[in-house]
Amino acid sequence: WPPFSYMKGYVEISRGCPFFCAYCQTPRIFGHGMRHRSIDQIVLHASRYRDARFVTPNALAYGSDGRKPRLEKVRALLKSLRNTIYFGTFPSEVRPEFVSKEALSLITTYCANTNLQFGAQSGSNAVLERLKRGHTVEDVIRAVELCLDAGLAPVVDVIVGFPFETDEDQRATADLIRW
Repeated sequence: WPPFSYMKGYVEISRGCPFFCAYCQTPRIFGHGMRHRSIDQIVLHASRYRDARFVTPNALAYGSDGRKPRLEKVRALLKSLRNTIYFGTFPSEVRPEFVSKEALSLITTYCANTNLQFGAQSGSNAVLERLKRGHTVEDVIRAVELCLDAGLAPVVDVIVGFPFETDEDQRATADLIRW
């Protein structure tokens, strides 16, 4: 199936997600197993655009089962592209627990983006657990610090107002945002 857009330069590189975050429809629509477009097909479709941007639930999960990164696959993809590459930026992002020094080195070596986008969703571990996010607040903090160390601005998504949140949960989220 061809990529979504012929006008904007977005190439869908992966579908599906092994996580079942309570608010997200991706695994319900596309399944919980990750499927990836081949590098040859990505290069073919991306070659139509000056800037290559991607659609995927987690850019750093390219080539993997979605639970553990396979950065050799990400490296192979990025090395194959000849455009200006934006990776881990809107309309795709990464999961905070996938952010590592090695992953950030790939982005700063091959890509033009000056930021990296990932979802914290909450500053409360109790809320993250209830949402079935599969990461912790500590993972988010570590990802932010690694981005800053690598010279990338972290763009962190947070969802506020879950109906089950306690005042303490909301304070924890506000504290994370202030931090």
